[in-house]
Amino acid sequence: LLAWMYLERKEFTKAKEILDSYPTKESSYFHFLYGVYLAATAGIPQALSHFQKVMDTPYPRSWTLASHYLSGKLDFNRWLKNAFFWEKRELYRQLALYYHCIENEEQSNYYNELALKLEQTEDF
Repeated sequence: LLAWMYLERKEFTKAKEILDSYPTKESSYFHFLYGVYLAATAGIPQALSHFQKVMDTPYPRSWTLASHYLSGKLDFNRWLKNAFFWEKRELYRQLALYYHCIENEEQSNYYNELALKLEQTEDF
């Protein structure tokens, strides 16, 4: 949570201190957050290279959803039909953070709104 908060605040040095303390391979909860850090500090190509390292799977772990999506490894339409409410919300939250950190506030707001709509729905 602290690493996420620092990224959200664009305090990248503090986020990096936390991220350096943990593994950032795909099985780690920090894989996506490290990719966000890379996108913000080293550039999008560097981040996409990091995201590409996730293994192909039709139903990825929730903490790697945005990594799969951004690397083109998520069959989004198929996944969306079968995903749980909380998985969709998590993907939208992750994408909102990613776009916020790369200064694309329009996309960040879009994904924040999608996540908020899911939280407000009674159909989950």
